[in-house]
Amino acid sequence: ETRIIDLTDFGRRKKEIAEQMWNAAVDVGFFQVANHGVDPKEIDHAFAMSERFFALPDSVKAKYPHKKALNVGWESRAQLRPSTGTADQKESYQITRPHMADLYPSDDELPGFEHDMLAFEAKSWAVGMKILSCFALKLGFDDEFFTRAHDPSKASYQSTLRLLHYYAIAPEAQNNLGLWRAGAHTDFDCLTLL
Repeated sequence: ETRIIDLTDFGRRKKEIAEQMWNAAVDVGFFQVANHGVDPKEIDHAFAMSERFFALPDSVKAKYPHKKALNVGWESRAQLRPSTGTADQKESYQITRPHMADLYPSDDELPGFEHDMLAFEAKSWAVGMKILSCFALKLGFDDEFFTRAHDPSKASYQSTLRLLHYYAIAPEAQNNLGLWRAGAHTDFDCLTLL
């Protein structure tokens, strides 16, 4: 059962919205949010920028390598899942603000990428903080509890914008049980927005 929670008039309706989120999280484990404040055109633009990044030659993307300990950079077919014992058939690029030195494509390679993706990350962060403030309310924490814990200005900031590109699997290989776009897994940490 999909739960869709409307964030319209968030300030006035926060208690009601928090109750809906809590119930969905407890009963189902996930929910959708509507009227969250991010314009669909901004979302489309972020996906277009992601597509442009992944269309760059591997030799260019490799200049911005994945740094696992910092959860940043580009990786391809490198994430092994214990559930499958094989590498996922995908590439990804992680943006974690405090650790991005020298990891953005240049404006010659991809004009506006850094600016536009950081703007989208900030919009996504704001939605995440609205959602987490509802959980703070339900848990009896102060309203800014999670916002302080996820402060973009701190070196300890860990929120990550993760761009994903799943490789096509040729029709003749689709029955190959050894190929997984992404094996079964559990996301870690606090909140995942898709």
